Amino acid sequence: MNITEIQQCADFFRHNYLQTFYLLITYNGKSFILIGEKSNFPHLMGIPKNTYKSHGYSNPRTLFNDIFNRNSIHYQPIFSKTKLNNVDVLLTDIMAGYMLGWVFHTRIPVNKDINIEKYCICTWIDESGGTVQGKEKYMPGQDVELIRYIFSFDSNSKLKSKKEYSYDYEQKKSILYSCERNNSNLLIDHINSHFYIKIAIENKIHCKINGMQY
Repeated sequence: MNITEIQQCADFFRHNYLQTFYLLITYNGKSFILIGEKSNFPHLMGIPKNTYKSHGYSNPRTLFNDIFNRNSIHYQPIFSKTKLNNVDVLLTDIMAGYMLGWVFHTRIPVNKDINIEKYCICTWIDESGGTVQGKEKYMPGQDVELIRYIFSFDSNSKLKSKKEYSYDYEQKKSILYSCERNNSNLLIDHINSHFYIKIAIENKIHCKINGMQY
């Protein structure tokens, strides 16, 4: 990946993660805000901290600004392969193999009693050309929640788009088989859990749903 491609990634990152934020709601009733920070961009591109610091960039935001503004950067970066480190939330399209890793950033107070959790993007991984094992490599032993709604907002908090995710019988069955293969625990609300439990029993899928083994 050359510097021109990295600059294009910076353009994409700014438009989709700095000027846009997302409200995500799962089928387990959890909700949180997803957004980007300039300081996360080097890690997204696989640029190690010790590498950019050794070339005069003590602040990752300065490196992002130089890349985005097409300024002459102080070195020709050598990009390491993007890999998943420690993340708090991993959004995965199991079928396609795309993954987005997010780390907890802060709790945003709505009032004195209500707080919304904010997570920042730190990793993106493309396993679309890989095997089923590659697409599911971070699932083993994990709690799994299914996305229900994603709302995207611009920098003025105006709604840009909204999407609802629904899963048909075959998709539900495929999700349960993935949980079985990886000993994952599917977390889902009471209203929807009985559909998954019925499918698991009908198809003899030995998976965990809300901590219960079927």
